[in-house]
Amino acid sequence: VATDRKGFVYAVGVENGVGFLRRYTSFGGALPTHTFSPGVIPRAVAVTAEGGVYVAGETTGLSGRKEAFVSSYASSGAEQWVNQFGSTGDAAAYGVAIDPNDPNRVVVVGANSQQLRGQLSHGGWDAFARQYGANGVLQWTQQIGSNTTDELHAVAVDKTGRIVATGFTLGALPGEPSRGSTPRVLLAQFDTTG
Repeated sequence: VATDRKGFVYAVGVENGVGFLRRYTSFGGALPTHTFSPGVIPRAVAVTAEGGVYVAGETTGLSGRKEAFVSSYASSGAEQWVNQFGSTGDAAAYGVAIDPNDPNRVVVVGANSQQLRGQLSHGGWDAFARQYGANGVLQWTQQIGSNTTDELHAVAVDKTGRIVATGFTLGALPGEPSRGSTPRVLLAQFDTTG
């Protein structure tokens, strides 16, 4: 769920097996809905002050594996760009955030079961963060993790451009002691260059 400065509320989800992006008035009235293609699961939404919308989630790629995506929509609802990505395994995006100083800078976080292009797999599911600029141009990717499951589910960008993401880990990250398979909070921080 996200809001813009005009008071509109934006929500994503799945209803009867179909993914949707909805905008509501401040009184709860639903406005026209964007419906996604079958197999697309929107998981997170972020909105600029002017009503530009970013959606992140997962879909089924040509290989039949799950792939992550982030898409951009103008305040009119027109799709501006989509970036779909994955690896030889599965991937999903769970969180998306916008830089409050630059509505074209968006960060998406999630997890994947193999290595993303240019990154190293740490074993199991690894957490990732990716930053995009104007027109959906990928600026950087960071893949982090232990030898088991690590996921990032939420992300925020502060007014200095600092990126903070949170999720969980079942393993020991580099420099951290092992605590068995008990889930622990994973908190990651990135600067504007990753």
